[in-house]
Amino acid sequence: MEKNIKVMNKITELLETCEIGLKHIQHQYQQMRYEESMMLFHDVIHAFATIENSYNNLNVKEEIKSSNELRKAFDLIVNFYEENDYAQLQQVMQFTLLPSFKRWRAELEDNLTQLLMN
Repeated sequence: MEKNIKVMNKITELLETCEIGLKHIQHQYQQMRYEESMMLFHDVIHAFATIENSYNNLNVKEEIKSSNELRKAFDLIVNFYEENDYAQLQQVMQFTLLPSFKRWRAELEDNLTQLLMN
């Protein structure tokens, strides 16, 4: 259980880092620094995958229902990067990806809290 607590703490730290990263990406969009934001976006996707992997390795029965919604938002952003459609990129970030991330994070944190209580 002690190992699981360490993993849960690392997940929580990485969640905070991801949210900070996404907000910084949004700020870079406002400054039209799209190419710079792409590298940070790649890091956020990598962190998302790491968090999901770590969560799944905890052998938790509860799946995170909002994961698919967040993956779809990530896919949209990737497509708009590929198309250089920066106006859509900003819209999806503000109205789709950030809210999806926040829902996913809340659901994940709730599941982790319940796991600690059991």
